[in-house]
Amino acid sequence: MAAGIALRLAIIALALAATNVSANASAPIVFEDNYVTVHAGLLEAGSKAVHLGDPLSLVIEVVFDARQVQIENLDDDVFQRVFSGMPSIRLYAPAVVTTQEVSGHRVRVTGYWRLQVLGCPDAVNHCPGPRSYELPVMTIAYQLTDDAGSATDGRAARFRPWPGKIDVAPAIAVVPKSDTTLTDILPGGAYDSLQPVAELAPARSMLLVAGAILLLTGFFASARERRPQTSAARSHNSDSRWEQTLTRLESDTMPDDEWSDLLRRCVTWYCMDELGRDPYAWLGAAASDAAGAGKISAGVHEFFLDVLQQESIDTTRRADYFERLLAVTGRVRHANSAEQQA
Repeated sequence: MAAGIALRLAIIALALAATNVSANASAPIVFEDNYVTVHAGLLEAGSKAVHLGDPLSLVIEVVFDARQVQIENLDDDVFQRVFSGMPSIRLYAPAVVTTQEVSGHRVRVTGYWRLQVLGCPDAVNHCPGPRSYELPVMTIAYQLTDDAGSATDGRAARFRPWPGKIDVAPAIAVVPKSDTTLTDILPGGAYDSLQPVAELAPARSMLLVAGAILLLTGFFASARERRPQTSAARSHNSDSRWEQTLTRLESDTMPDDEWSDLLRRCVTWYCMDELGRDPYAWLGAAASDAAGAGKISAGVHEFFLDVLQQESIDTTRRADYFERLLAVTGRVRHANSAEQQA
């Protein structure tokens, strides 16, 4: 009897182990460093032929130590930010996010999105034959925290979900019946879900009108008199971490990846130290609206998002990005400062 029970337990353990392996295989590791491990992929890729309109499942799992790391929310904003340049791929169901304790203080946060391919790649109107869609590079922001739970360093995991592209057959894999509806063939109906809009109260309507009047007044006033905007150029006589990093960026001897990472750190620390802003908070809904960063840092907002999308900046482009960094931070090169003093 005891031997039979032991045999059954062994079979159950093997089944659970096989399930775990298959789950990891369906979402392989696409990014890993000392703090986070990211699994990402399309669950249906490689297991069946994909046709136009088929529901696909995008899964992103981030495993990390909750005492040391905080990650951004894996919500619908992540999908909209990444696939905004691919209107042929659409989200038709809200994101589902779960959190699971792995071991000790390590947790696994999983984001699950349902999407469809409904148009031609590259925004063309006619695309006969098989279609191939390259998946975009995704960015998940995270912060390192100290023992008190305060953020100490902002970072980002950049990766392309497995298998990197989707091959789609130019047909719908459904034979319609007499009672078949559009939503039976295309679960999303080929249209985005409507967003609820609350009715404006009278007081809010008056504020909206007043704001529009002030906006028009400022526009006409600026049209009559335009003054060039100038920014005071300050010297490098500071020991702040971002200015020390700025000095190191003038060196052309370091590898491209190291220089690019140093540039991201520099602009991140500038935002935190000089502007009092966490730039990784712009990766949510505000990333699609530069006004969300505020007038004081609109230029930094645009530059930060551009730098974050650059996987590696080669030596031919370093000068351009360095000049833009000097412009948004109000700094000048050492050589320029020496000429002014002479």
